[in-house]
Amino acid sequence: MTVLALWRVLLARWYVVLIGLACTTAAFLALDDSPRVYSAQTDVLFVLPGNVGIRGLNDGFAETLINFTGLVGEKVNEGRTSLKLSSPSAPLFGTGVREGASISLVDAGGQWQRSFNRPVISVQVVDSSPENVESVMKGIVQDISRTAENVQAESGTDASKYITIETAPESIEITSFGATRMSTAKGLIALTIVGGGLTIGTAVYLDRRVANRRNRQGRSHVPAE
Repeated sequence: MTVLALWRVLLARWYVVLIGLACTTAAFLALDDSPRVYSAQTDVLFVLPGNVGIRGLNDGFAETLINFTGLVGEKVNEGRTSLKLSSPSAPLFGTGVREGASISLVDAGGQWQRSFNRPVISVQVVDSSPENVESVMKGIVQDISRTAENVQAESGTDASKYITIETAPESIEITSFGATRMSTAKGLIALTIVGGGLTIGTAVYLDRRVANRRNRQGRSHVPAE
């Protein structure tokens, strides 16, 4: 088929071209409208005075420290909305959440069995901007620290013997997800090729079907000799 013949087909089947253009434009808008999402994850480690790690403790002290960590986590979650993950290692962003936070005691178990063997609270934050992620993360860490101090103060613990917290990493590391300018441009090019190809193919197919139908009708009306 020549370019001129193809042009005539597209003019004759203008409604197919219009529908194809509308669908491709809608796909363009959907692709361009996908926002970037930012995420951060921080582990809050609870340590005894003198920064004694859990490996330097006997089983009794280790269990006490883990229980204290769990208690603090529960109290922190009482005052805010914390999203529950489907599995211990699941990233918050990967669950489809685009704005929210998860605060949970680190679980070394699997999907069907829990195992808390470290005095660590894992905090994950997802939001629409890095500034929001950093602000929410700092607020949660401060809330954990404040709650730990309050629990110990209420129990009459000497301040010099307080369990303290450390964060890992020390500074908040924010990652981003979503389409970049380059990936968006590639997507637009691909949509143009696919949308244009489907539109042209549909128009040509429909035009040939109409032409074949007319030919059959013409032959059926030819008078017999």
